[in-house]
Parts: sequence; C-alpha cells; structure tokens
Amino acid sequence: MSTSQTIAEYLEDRGVRFTIHQHPRSMSAAETARLAHVPERAIAKAVALRDHDGVFLAVLPAARTILLGELWRETHRPAHLATEAEIAELFPDCELGAVPPFGEAYGLETIVDGRLLDEPVVYCEGGDHKTLLEVTGKDFARLMETARLGAFAQQRTAED
Repeated sequence: MSTSQTIAEYLEDRGVRFTIHQHPRSMSAAETARLAHVPERAIAKAVALRDHDGVFLAVLPAARTILLGELWRETHRPAHLATEAEIAELFPDCELGAVPPFGEAYGLETIVDGRLLDEPVVYCEGGDHKTLLEVTGKDFARLMETARLGAFAQQRTAED
C-alpha cells in the first residue's frame, strides 16, 4: 500500500501539492519521525475518537499526547478511542493505525490542535506505515479550515 486513493484525490481536488517520503515500516509517530528524519512536532497525528454523536478525528502534533479532559472542555463531548473495527470501516483504503489527518476526506468532523498550524511544513500518514506526506504549513492550514480549532494536547514525556 502507499498513499490512500481517497487522500490523493482529496489533495489533488484542492490543488495541494504534496511530496511522498518513504521510510522503513514504523508503528509509532516517534519512530516514524526518527526513521524519516523529520521533526516529530511537525507530524500531524490523527486519533479516531467516538462519542454519543459518532466518530470524529482529533489531530495533534506527534510530539504531544492527547488530553481527553481538555478535549472534553473544548468540545463538551466525552469521547473515547474508536475501536479497530470502526477505524477499519471508516478508512478502508488505509492500513490500521495509519489514519490520515484529513477527516473531511472521509466525511468526519475534525478538531485540530492549533500548534500544528504554526509549522512551516507538516507531515502526515499517507495511509500506510511506510509513507509520509509532506505539505506546506499554509496548505495544511487551508485544509484544516473546516476543522474545529483547539488546544487539547501536552508535550509527551519520556514515560509516554
């Protein structure tokens, strides 16, 4: 697998140019950053969450961890992680755990941690565990215009 067709078409339809970076298979954002030689703070990590309204995406810098309490304060939606079955159904052209941050492409509501919008370049999952997509920070911010803006993540510690 490579870049998901849904994401490739989504970016193309919006006139967003992107660069594909291949790296050895990785199973965490920290490992991806190390293997791809990119700053962890510039990787947009998407977390699929479920609440009483359904599944939505929380997008945050990979160097941070989501604070569900802060997210609840932002959204007034008590949420928990979506199940693997839900994720597989919502992202059929992506490997499990390689969720792209562009919820709009999949019809999902998205909330983005504002720290990502300050990055000059943003990297994200392309649909598998061996590919990163690179877009300009300006394009990423434009793609996130329909997303809700929030502050719901904290710097990851060595124990995370």
